[in-house]
Amino acid sequence: MPRGRADYQKPGTWNVRCSMCFAKRKADELVKNWQGQYRCKEHDEPRHPQDFLKAIPDNPSVPYVQDPSFSFAFDVILLEDSYSTPFVGEDIMLTEDNNPILMDG
Repeated sequence: MPRGRADYQKPGTWNVRCSMCFAKRKADELVKNWQGQYRCKEHDEPRHPQDFLKAIPDNPSVPYVQDPSFSFAFDVILLEDSYSTPFVGEDIMLTEDNNPILMDG
């Protein structure tokens, strides 16, 4: 049976395979990388610096919000004939004293 570089007795250690090249090594010769895998020292790779960047927090809120229960009142210019105004539509209705009322559709 062929013998490899880790086929010997060393007290306090054991045989392990590198997660990159699968070579048999002693456990004290391998290093743990940032992904939690044990590799040979020549196959160890540092973690990329972009992994440590922090994003700038985004604040999508608006400066103020108008109360949704507030309804807008429009000034309607009435012509001579107060009953035939072109400003009356589906969303605006005039009261008896010709005051505009905004209708919620």
